[in-house]
Amino acid sequence: MRFVSAVGPVAKRNALPVWGCRIMNRAGRVALVGFLLATAAQAQEQRYRDAIFPNVTVKKDLVYGQAKNTVTGEVEILKLDLYEPAGDTAPERAAVVLVHGGGFIGGDKARLGPVGTFLAQRGYVAVSINYRLHTSYIDVNDTLKLTEATTMAYEDTKAAVRWLRANAQTYRIDTLRIGLFGTSAGAFAVLHAAYEEAEGNSGSPGYSSDVRACAEISGGLIDDTIMENGEASVMIVHGTNDTRVPYEQALELRNRAQAVGVPFVFHPIQGGEHDLTPYTADILNWTIDFFLTYLIGDVLVPVELISFEYELLGQDVLLKWSTASESNNLGFYIERKTHVIDWQDIGFIPGQGTTTRQQNYQFLDETVPPGHYAYRLRQVDWNGTYEYSPVLEVDVLPVETYQLTSVYPNPFNPHTNTKLAFRFYLQKPLQKPIGLKILNILGQAVWEQNFIPTASGWHEMVWNGRDTDNIKVPAGTYFLKLSVDQQQYVRRLQVIY
Repeated sequence: MRFVSAVGPVAKRNALPVWGCRIMNRAGRVALVGFLLATAAQAQEQRYRDAIFPNVTVKKDLVYGQAKNTVTGEVEILKLDLYEPAGDTAPERAAVVLVHGGGFIGGDKARLGPVGTFLAQRGYVAVSINYRLHTSYIDVNDTLKLTEATTMAYEDTKAAVRWLRANAQTYRIDTLRIGLFGTSAGAFAVLHAAYEEAEGNSGSPGYSSDVRACAEISGGLIDDTIMENGEASVMIVHGTNDTRVPYEQALELRNRAQAVGVPFVFHPIQGGEHDLTPYTADILNWTIDFFLTYLIGDVLVPVELISFEYELLGQDVLLKWSTASESNNLGFYIERKTHVIDWQDIGFIPGQGTTTRQQNYQFLDETVPPGHYAYRLRQVDWNGTYEYSPVLEVDVLPVETYQLTSVYPNPFNPHTNTKLAFRFYLQKPLQKPIGLKILNILGQAVWEQNFIPTASGWHEMVWNGRDTDNIKVPAGTYFLKLSVDQQQYVRRLQVIY
């Protein structure tokens, strides 16, 4: 994947990067014209990304087909609910078929109604379907029953896709941009609908059931080999602690997509179980990014670097960078070079896979001896290809008798970071106390601590975002004040939630 940079030309492999015009200030920041342009462009609302339609029209219980339930022997009428943006005048709209979970024995199309509304507000036509269900509990290791249930579900999903094409003129459907979204059992359904060749006969014969993109959450393929090159892109979301559908199924699906060249986005949720409801906001954002790239877009977005800068925190070097978009981004290796040691990996920061939203990253290189250093990023895709960023050159100077670093991270969110860290340097031990205070915007101390350091060198203190009564402080601007030997050092910090 191309590593497109707004901070200057991208370095070729095994070659030194060539910078364009740059302006360096004393903090080591790079002034970026490209950054300003990218930021201005991102401020504009965009269909299929932003909620540009406040109201949604819902048409319930539309019949899209019928088929015999192979377990009960009864013919079932298949219905869907259709969600579309109210007041939309576009001649064609991308569409997504939503398939609910429920272990193949329960659930209803209303379960994914909020997802239908979410997509319609962004300009999609979404249809949430009911499908034929099994009558008894299905274990994923019971291949016979799982195949029986999955077949009914994916045949009905294909019928819903064909129904969209059959009614494209009525609902103004862009027949080249139809995608799938499914959770749990519904994820099995959409995966097999995307890659299984057999059509079934649940409705709207004669129309294609091909789709361009498939988003699956907590599902899997019974036989991964049905996925072949040239078929629908796939987004894989799975909890690493899933005991209902083991996480290994997600890894097998990812490996198959990688092996046959099917574009994919992989979002493993560390510690997540089968029910990923707590991660709904993240999953919906990932879905929008995935569809915007693979369902709406005609080409893959690159990993576009829009800023890369550093900040000296005493003898620590804080590297910060932002991307405007990412595609299949595994992550960033941080490399460092000195005048005697060639480029070496000193850390790794995971990427966000595929996204069209701005992402911000940080890496702290701690306790760096005084000297001249060069830093660069090696961005790596899931398929192993990589590109280099431009180079940052940093001069680390000897510390003073007393020195307080900047606080890190800043802004500080106690919900996502367990502690706010700040470090200070003493050239010699003290026999008198050092005072540390967190002040609010009115100058009132909300937290304070005094101690006598018994050793010289660097000392680290942390704050958990709570006051002296162990109550979370409100969001806002605060100041860290260090008082030592009749000197005071102040750092500004921001608390957000």
